[in-house]
Amino acid sequence: MKDDGHPIKLYRRGLCCIGGNWIGEQAKNDLNPLATYKREVGEELSFGKTTASTLELRLLGLQPEGNFYSVPTTGVVPSTDDESALMEIKNILTSRCAPFGTWINFITKRALDAADQKNTREGFSTLSCYWTTALKEDEWKTLVGLQKKFGNLSNESITVVTSLDEILESGVSGAFVHEQVLQQFFLSFGFKEAMKMRIIPHQTSTYAGTALASYDEYLERFEVVKHP
Repeated sequence: MKDDGHPIKLYRRGLCCIGGNWIGEQAKNDLNPLATYKREVGEELSFGKTTASTLELRLLGLQPEGNFYSVPTTGVVPSTDDESALMEIKNILTSRCAPFGTWINFITKRALDAADQKNTREGFSTLSCYWTTALKEDEWKTLVGLQKKFGNLSNESITVVTSLDEILESGVSGAFVHEQVLQQFFLSFGFKEAMKMRIIPHQTSTYAGTALASYDEYLERFEVVKHP
């Protein structure tokens, strides 16, 4: 979940998938979106809560000024066992993930303006690839235990353990159109009540198939404006 310090007001307190963008110096060695996902999970899930950088947003052209924003922390010091448990969860998330699909997500200026009267950003689109990982019962309990103890396992946003019922009850939506893909995730498992999820207006999400094997293939098929 994006926190209250996120530069784009529309996406504050919006559900956001863990991951990142193919942008910046570190991304140059990423062969494909799966490599980016694995690198980003390794970087983002951390007990360290230093002030988050907006460099990635600036490289994407979404943050014209400002360099940092704060990420909430409880100040709890992790033990060696905690560090090992988080590392194991990260390994599971990146080694056992299964492709869910690729979507073209489009955000209009009208959507951004509705949340921020001072908005100066134009609309933009993203080509987003998604993966899912099924956890075993004991692995899930480990993750929930870490979340309960530390309150936040991300150094970029706020991690939350939630369910479709909680999402519907709270009325929370998503960031960067992820709520529309999350809705498709729940619907794919037969949870028809996912149709009641709050979808932010003036945004669209179009299915574009599975993830391609390399970024070279994306550059051949799509006009990718922002990349390393």
